[in-house]
Amino acid sequence: MTEKQFKELLDKYLQGKTSPKEEKILNDFQDFAISHSTASVFKNDDNKKRIEEEVFGNIEGHINKKVSTGTWMRIAASIVILIGIGTFFYNMDISNAIVITNNSETFKITKLEDGSLITLNANSSLRFDNNHKGVRLAELDGEAFFEIARDEQKPFIITTGSISTKVLGTSFNIKETDSVIDVTVATGLVQVSNGVNAVKLKPNQRVEYSSMSKSFKTTEIDHNLYTSWYKNKAEFNEVRMVDLAKYLESRFGVNITFIKERTKNVQMTLTIAQEESLEDILNTINYISELKLTKIQTNEIEANFKNQ
Repeated sequence: MTEKQFKELLDKYLQGKTSPKEEKILNDFQDFAISHSTASVFKNDDNKKRIEEEVFGNIEGHINKKVSTGTWMRIAASIVILIGIGTFFYNMDISNAIVITNNSETFKITKLEDGSLITLNANSSLRFDNNHKGVRLAELDGEAFFEIARDEQKPFIITTGSISTKVLGTSFNIKETDSVIDVTVATGLVQVSNGVNAVKLKPNQRVEYSSMSKSFKTTEIDHNLYTSWYKNKAEFNEVRMVDLAKYLESRFGVNITFIKERTKNVQMTLTIAQEESLEDILNTINYISELKLTKIQTNEIEANFKNQ
């Protein structure tokens, strides 16, 4: 969709002449645009509200009386975002794309038309075109675990921030934060690129891409540390304590300090259930390993060898 086509479609909407299919196109656009780009467009919620009110006030006289104020405010927000972010959404033909949003506090599983399964984390969104110039193209904002149906004739490409992840058929996790994008591979092979440099990942490899330095950092890990957030149980085989610490820090918002450097490399095999508390997990680690993890403050844990 070009900018001209978008404006023409919006004009039809304001005149009450759009078909149900055309209205769906506009609704899909605003759902994705707001969830994908609000943070970079508006300074804060007050700024967003003020700009929306200004846009609405300037042209409300042109609105068809059948269009509700609530519906128009959603379109107004889309116009503001369009002004703020330029033409990012024209990379895909919006009429062929589907938009999946998850504004809940739990994950959401969706099966795409190509057979791929997407587990979308809370407060995340995905836009997908099954046939964009011969490829399957998706845009992700937030975090998702992908189980991609194999199609050697049609690669699957996910854009996240300034990087793209290309696969034929595999399973992996992508997580986007303010300054870092993480890609962790569970099965198959994955290529991650920022348009200048690229890295190839195999199972149990993870790459961190810094949007500040535009650099990649690849590490060998147990993929379950980063791909089990939606599972009832996370199984870890010979996992290092330093890696398990990152999992616990992310899940429970704690900080783990290692008293001795050697404690970081202690390995263990364990299963952690989704409903287990932090205290239960610490007790398990203390029981099955040579380590003693002690909670010294609400969010502070020390790791040391037993009897030391």
